Amino acid sequence: MATTDASVASAPAAPVLSYDTPPRADTALLVRLSVMMFLQYAIWGAWLPLMFPFFNEHRGISPSTIGYLAAIGALGALISPFIAGQIADRYFNTEKFLGVSHIIGAVLVWLMATTGHLQALMVLSFFYALIYTPTLALTNSLAFYHLPDRDRDFGKVRVWGTVGWIAVGIGIGQWLLYRAGTVRSAQVEGMGDAFSSAPFWGLCSASTASCSPRRRRPASATSPAPARRRRPARATTRREWKSTGPTWRRRASRPPRHWAR
Repeated sequence: MATTDASVASAPAAPVLSYDTPPRADTALLVRLSVMMFLQYAIWGAWLPLMFPFFNEHRGISPSTIGYLAAIGALGALISPFIAGQIADRYFNTEKFLGVSHIIGAVLVWLMATTGHLQALMVLSFFYALIYTPTLALTNSLAFYHLPDRDRDFGKVRVWGTVGWIAVGIGIGQWLLYRAGTVRSAQVEGMGDAFSSAPFWGLCSASTASCSPRRRRPASATSPAPARRRRPARATTRREWKSTGPTWRRRASRPPRHWAR
């Protein structure tokens, strides 16, 4: 029994893991980031579910051609991260990149709703995916930067993106039912107006991204202030000048001629 007690006493104690609990996120910060996520995915929910019926039934485009349009958009989505990664946070910050991307994307979606040429639709689909796809990752990185604890608070913000997709889709469906009733041809014709509403959501998202908050990192109270470098005293005699540093420093600056030898 004594041997057991001695072995227990000699065993090293387990390390105690301690960490500082990050502060709670500000309510105003959570609201602004949630609105940004809501509008980010509301843009897609406004026109992407209506893409096939609008182009097929209203424009008369074949299903295989619509598949080519989607494939060209996927190609632009594959290329876009390489381009956006070289631009964002290198030439201008993420907030400005998001705002400019959503403004250009709003113009492209409006042109897709009004043009009838197949080649123009392919070009617009490619460039829209090239511009819009990087904003999905950039909104996440922007939320990660501002949130003090991303593991705890990011889910509360990201869920509003899904809510935005669902809410806008249901709202446009109810608006089409109110405007056209149960007449399918009138509903399909009204989907063009739903396409035209996507630029509105894009402009709203651009304004929200450009006004995103900036987090200021507080200086540590325990860290001392950086010491100011003092300029060394200037030598007044040749002997003092010879003893003020290594040889390379003495060679770089010659003593004045009026000094006495």
